[in-house]
Amino acid sequence: EVDTVKPLELDATAGPVSVNLALQEPLPICIVSVDPATNNNIIVWEPLQSDVTSAYAIYKETNIADEYVSIGSVNYGSDGLFTDLNSNASVQASRYKLALIDTCGIESFLTPQHKTIHLTSNVGLNNTVNLIWSHYEGFFFGSYNIYRGDAANNLALLTTIASNLNSYTDLNPLAGPTFYVIEVEGISCEPTREVVFSRSNVIALSTENIAESIASNMAVFPNPTSGMISINLFEQFSGKSIVLTSITGERLFESNVNNTSFQLNMEEYASGIYLLQLRDKNGVIESKRIVKQ
Repeated sequence: EVDTVKPLELDATAGPVSVNLALQEPLPICIVSVDPATNNNIIVWEPLQSDVTSAYAIYKETNIADEYVSIGSVNYGSDGLFTDLNSNASVQASRYKLALIDTCGIESFLTPQHKTIHLTSNVGLNNTVNLIWSHYEGFFFGSYNIYRGDAANNLALLTTIASNLNSYTDLNPLAGPTFYVIEVEGISCEPTREVVFSRSNVIALSTENIAESIASNMAVFPNPTSGMISINLFEQFSGKSIVLTSITGERLFESNVNNTSFQLNMEEYASGIYLLQLRDKNGVIESKRIVKQ
């Protein structure tokens, strides 16, 4: 006798079944930028058209690399924009990821990160202005736009450079107060969106800043830094040395001055405040505070 298996009978009254959102690909970030009025970072994405989406969760990198924590959420149906009120783009760049939350409260995997642009500047030799910035992360793009103007709301395109570069020297800055911004056009954004570009923090140089730098014996940039710093001396100092100390006075690095410009790698040092000193046999000639991110 052969056993038979009774076919499974389906309930004809059962409704449609929705696949759990957490098993689907998360919604990618469109772009991250900086609000020039507040210096807060803005995270932008294209809202998902789905009846199983409850909210969008925004994640931010902590002070530990590749470790992210949720900083807020936005309900489904919003315009796909979140402002990080605890950010300050003038201090450092920040990385963000996004997740979807379905109607069961389950989150999707996190999206790839996007990182803002952090711009720093320093007045160099002959009153030139050195700009250096951290690279944007999130999608491939070909160029950076550099804007300059006499006010934060009156900027004009100064030049465009390749995206594999992250420094530029303005040989002919404006005579009065000068403002700079670095921009990336967001090719991943819907072109009708209000925010379709990523802009850095605004750098403002006044005549007082320039005069102070001219009177100085050395210029250091970028500052704050996460790695290499460039040191420019405004004249040749024979018999002098450059000394890096901790804020408590511990001597960490020392080198005799042989050139008017050289570099110092800060990567091996912990985040914090350091003092870079120009010294001679009689003591400290000049000291600058260095912020290591």
